[in-house]
Amino acid sequence: GFAGAVNLGVNLSSGDIIVLLNPDVVVKENWLLTLTEAFQNEQVGVVGSIILDSNQSFIQHAGAVIHKNGLTEHIELSFKEVSLTDNEKLMEKIKEKIKKSLKKQI
Repeated sequence: GFAGAVNLGVNLSSGDIIVLLNPDVVVKENWLLTLTEAFQNEQVGVVGSIILDSNQSFIQHAGAVIHKNGLTEHIELSFKEVSLTDNEKLMEKIKEKIKKSLKKQI
Protein backbone atom coordinates (compact mmCIF):
# COMPACT_ATOMS: atom_id res chain seq x y z
CA GLY A 1 0.00 0.00 0.00
CA PHE A 2 0.87 3.66 0.25
CA ALA A 3 2.83 3.36 3.51
CA GLY A 4 4.96 0.54 2.13
CA ALA A 5 5.67 2.51 -1.03
CA VAL A 6 6.65 5.55 1.04
CA ASN A 7 9.01 3.48 3.20
CA LEU A 8 10.60 1.90 0.13
CA GLY A 9 11.02 5.28 -1.58
CA VAL A 10 12.53 6.86 1.53
CA ASN A 11 14.97 3.98 1.95
CA LEU A 12 16.04 4.21 -1.71
CA SER A 13 16.28 8.01 -1.78
CA SER A 14 19.65 9.72 -2.05
CA GLY A 15 18.79 13.39 -1.52
CA ASP A 16 18.98 15.49 1.64
CA ILE A 17 15.25 16.25 1.60
CA ILE A 18 12.40 13.78 1.18
CA VAL A 19 9.08 14.93 -0.27
CA LEU A 20 5.97 12.91 0.53
CA LEU A 21 2.88 13.45 -1.62
CA ASN A 22 -0.41 11.60 -1.62
CA PRO A 23 -1.23 10.29 -5.12
CA ASP A 24 -4.16 12.70 -5.54
CA VAL A 25 -2.30 15.88 -4.56
CA VAL A 26 -2.73 18.96 -6.73
CA VAL A 27 0.22 21.35 -6.44
CA LYS A 28 0.73 24.89 -7.66
CA GLU A 29 3.64 26.46 -9.50
CA ASN A 30 6.73 26.99 -7.31
CA TRP A 31 5.36 24.87 -4.44
CA LEU A 32 8.62 22.96 -4.06
CA LEU A 33 10.75 26.11 -3.97
CA THR A 34 8.49 27.61 -1.33
CA LEU A 35 8.82 24.58 0.94
CA THR A 36 12.56 24.19 0.33
CA GLU A 37 13.26 27.76 1.43
CA ALA A 38 12.08 26.88 4.94
CA PHE A 39 14.99 24.44 5.32
CA GLN A 40 17.46 27.32 5.21
CA ASN A 41 16.68 27.63 8.92
CA GLU A 42 18.83 24.97 10.63
CA GLN A 43 16.18 24.51 13.35
CA VAL A 44 13.60 23.33 10.80
CA GLY A 45 13.38 19.56 10.33
CA VAL A 46 9.90 19.04 8.86
CA VAL A 47 7.84 21.35 6.65
CA GLY A 48 4.22 20.92 5.66
CA SER A 49 1.56 22.93 3.89
CA ILE A 50 -1.92 24.02 4.68
CA ILE A 51 -4.76 21.84 3.45
CA LEU A 52 -7.48 23.69 1.57
CA ASP A 53 -10.91 22.52 0.52
CA SER A 54 -11.50 21.69 -3.14
CA ASN A 55 -12.61 25.27 -3.83
CA GLN A 56 -9.45 26.60 -2.14
CA SER A 57 -11.55 28.99 -0.06
CA PHE A 58 -11.36 27.39 3.39
CA ILE A 59 -8.42 26.09 5.40
CA GLN A 60 -9.16 22.57 6.63
CA HIS A 61 -5.84 21.98 8.38
CA ALA A 62 -2.77 24.14 8.97
CA GLY A 63 -0.25 21.68 10.39
CA ALA A 64 0.63 20.47 13.84
CA VAL A 65 2.75 21.45 16.80
CA ILE A 66 5.03 19.01 18.60
CA HIS A 67 5.31 20.06 22.23
CA LYS A 68 8.44 19.57 24.35
CA ASN A 69 6.73 16.66 26.13
CA GLY A 70 6.32 14.89 22.77
CA LEU A 71 2.57 15.36 22.53
CA THR A 72 1.19 16.76 19.30
CA GLU A 73 -1.64 19.15 18.63
CA HIS A 74 -3.26 19.83 15.26
CA ILE A 75 -3.69 23.39 14.09
CA GLU A 76 -7.15 23.21 12.58
CA LEU A 77 -8.92 26.21 11.16
CA SER A 78 -11.95 24.51 9.67
CA PHE A 79 -14.42 26.74 7.88
CA LYS A 80 -12.40 29.93 8.31
CA GLU A 81 -12.41 32.03 5.16
CA VAL A 82 -9.01 32.65 3.66
CA SER A 83 -7.64 34.97 1.07
CA LEU A 84 -4.36 33.60 -0.22
CA THR A 85 -2.17 34.37 -3.21
CA ASP A 86 -1.58 31.62 -5.76
CA ASN A 87 1.88 30.99 -4.27
CA GLU A 88 0.27 30.37 -0.88
CA LYS A 89 -2.39 28.09 -2.33
CA LEU A 90 0.15 25.31 -2.57
CA MET A 91 -2.16 22.34 -2.58
CA GLU A 92 -5.53 20.83 -1.94
CA LYS A 93 -4.22 17.73 -0.16
CA ILE A 94 -1.36 16.98 2.19
CA LYS A 95 2.31 17.02 1.39
CA GLU A 96 5.33 17.11 3.62
CA LYS A 97 9.03 17.50 3.24
CA ILE A 98 11.40 15.94 5.70
CA LYS A 99 15.13 16.37 6.03
CA LYS A 100 16.53 12.90 5.37
CA SER A 101 18.88 13.21 8.34
CA LEU A 102 15.86 13.76 10.62
CA LYS A 103 14.00 10.75 9.19
CA LYS A 104 16.92 8.52 10.18
CA GLN A 105 16.56 9.76 13.77
CA ILE A 106 12.83 9.01 13.91
